[in-house]
Amino acid sequence: MITRDQAQALLGQDAYSGDGERIGEVVQAFLDDRTGEPKWATVRTGLLGARDHAVPLAGAELTADGLSLPYSRELVRQSPDVSLDSGHLEPAEEEELAAHYGSGLAATADAQAAAGTAGLAGTPAGTGTSDEAMTRSEERLVTGVETVVGSRARVEKYVVTETETVTVQVRREMVRLVSEPVDDADALRAPADGTEFSPREQVLVLYAERPVVTLETVPVEQVRVVVETETAEATVSAPVRKERIDLRTEPELSR
Repeated sequence: MITRDQAQALLGQDAYSGDGERIGEVVQAFLDDRTGEPKWATVRTGLLGARDHAVPLAGAELTADGLSLPYSRELVRQSPDVSLDSGHLEPAEEEELAAHYGSGLAATADAQAAAGTAGLAGTPAGTGTSDEAMTRSEERLVTGVETVVGSRARVEKYVVTETETVTVQVRREMVRLVSEPVDDADALRAPADGTEFSPREQVLVLYAERPVVTLETVPVEQVRVVVETETAEATVSAPVRKERIDLRTEPELSR
């Protein structure tokens, strides 16, 4: 049971479902018009396009983690739309909400409406008589991140043809004439047939080396794909609403 003293502490607290799932942030608490006890609260869900949901405080508890509600997250998020701009819940809206959250709440609202009272309709906590504090609320940006596909990387191995030039040393045989004097002891007599002055020809086979190119495939390096995470800063902006409180005095009419 949420007391009136705890109503102010509800604002800004996280609201959780009965199974501990976070629903949203408490932004308003409404007091019963007849008893002055907290009866309703509004829970804001979502970031962009946020929506306020009215939820009954019957059976709710204020814990160290926030406001614990005896309702599921989906039940709160599927609650009927009601107008909260006036800071007051109308009896018809109360009946619709009570029917959504349970027959017990609906019966209570019907009985009080039949009695001619506003039923569970209330004013926001913190407003009322002049000795009570007024609550000023404002929207805040709650940021988060989600993982999406940024790009795809494909590793492809392909072949390119390049021309390489290398220098190779080669050898070849050359012919040159070498003349040596003849010793008298080694002198030969000229042939008697008179052919000593006849043309003569000698054929020599000369050898040369030439470059020969062959190809062999050898491993030169290993390539490994590593996925790394880079952290960068991103700026987001969204319009937020803020309440302002002004004090106005009006002069009394002269009698």
